[in-house]
Amino acid sequence: MASTLRVVGTGVAWNTVATIVVKILALANVFLILRHLSVYDYGLVQLVLTVVSTIGGFLLPGLGSVLISDLARERGEGRLGQVAAVARQYVVLQILLAVLASTLLFLGSTLLATHLNQPTIGFYLQIGAFSYLAGVLRSLLTVLATVELRFAFQNILFILDEGIKLLFLLIGFGLGLGLVGVLYATVLAPIAVVILTLPWGIKSFKPLLSAPRAAEPWWTLLTAHRFWGISSSYLTTLNQNSRLWMVQLFLGTEAVGLFSFAQGLASQAGSLITFSNITTPLLAGAVHEPKRFANLGTRALKYHVWIALATLIPGMLLTPFFIHGLFPAYSGAIVITLMYLVTLIPSAANVVLSGLYPALKRQRDYFFNATLLKTFTLVLSAPPLILFFGIIGAAIEPLITISVSTMNRIQALRTLAPGFLTDVRELFVFDATDRALVKQILARRVSFFRTEG
Repeated sequence: MASTLRVVGTGVAWNTVATIVVKILALANVFLILRHLSVYDYGLVQLVLTVVSTIGGFLLPGLGSVLISDLARERGEGRLGQVAAVARQYVVLQILLAVLASTLLFLGSTLLATHLNQPTIGFYLQIGAFSYLAGVLRSLLTVLATVELRFAFQNILFILDEGIKLLFLLIGFGLGLGLVGVLYATVLAPIAVVILTLPWGIKSFKPLLSAPRAAEPWWTLLTAHRFWGISSSYLTTLNQNSRLWMVQLFLGTEAVGLFSFAQGLASQAGSLITFSNITTPLLAGAVHEPKRFANLGTRALKYHVWIALATLIPGMLLTPFFIHGLFPAYSGAIVITLMYLVTLIPSAANVVLSGLYPALKRQRDYFFNATLLKTFTLVLSAPPLILFFGIIGAAIEPLITISVSTMNRIQALRTLAPGFLTDVRELFVFDATDRALVKQILARRVSFFRTEG
């Protein structure tokens, strides 16, 4: 337990410092974008990005998060050759699929623009077509850094993501590119991050990647539990994108801009809660010790809920002043932003629950207990809620969908992982282990520049 607390303390310290820096940079990015784009243009950008992410399904979304759990388990059992083989298979397959996705989006953009009677959308989509290849290498670096518990590397990637995007936005708006400048910044920033960090990554992970590789065909990447992980991730993306298109269909593009604004602010607040880069590999490493696994899962859930509550309360109080003061054009989004903030609590629980299923290799159960249930709830509730309550109804639906899915998964995990959250009151107990963890975090926050633990 002491070594686990040390790892968690180091990770939380790095995450805390990086989160502060990333939030400042992200706020600057948001400020620039919303100040330079109209509500309509912001909505149009979001719709373009939904098409890019949907075609990005060719890159097998969700495979990376499943591999983190699998590779952490392999590494913990000393099978470094298996880790090296899977990493190589992953990047080769992803590059091939990225080329396919880029080609499909680039060639199909004109057809889609003609169908929608929006000629400029074709050009915007062609810009987005170049985003996939950089994403492949970025994803590999993230997977390896998480498996190796390289918290410094992970968090520097996040800081560079926002910092370089800010630089490109300043250049784009300085040149008067407007909406096109936002799309260029979105595409070019990940490419620049990969160029800057790849040499460091190669050096850092060379011992791991140079281990004698196990000879296995590439299709072993898509074993049964990984297939279900990929399916869950892609269906989740489709759900998120279809939500925006429903808003567009019933309420128009400007409503998409307001809804995306609320969604984005809640997402920024939610990112303060996410410590999956710490909890996922730790849970995977403890899966062979059922009692410890259940205990870690319960504590991770407790800490995420605590942080969600600590974020929600000031968020509800400050959001109206924040929007009125900085983004008056989006004042119409205040109510739906407050409603979206309430989803922080079930969303925080979702972060932990999503890591428990891959560790148990029960992605099939996750698909049916969570993703498919979310899809049915979305399809059944979103259209009538939007029709009867407008944009307010669009904000009610995610709260219903996420809450139903979260409660269903908690109940299912009590069977899959005996000892997990046997009593809801466990979420509100502060014991000796919690006190020891707080001490580790405070100690590591002071000394994190010296070591990664």
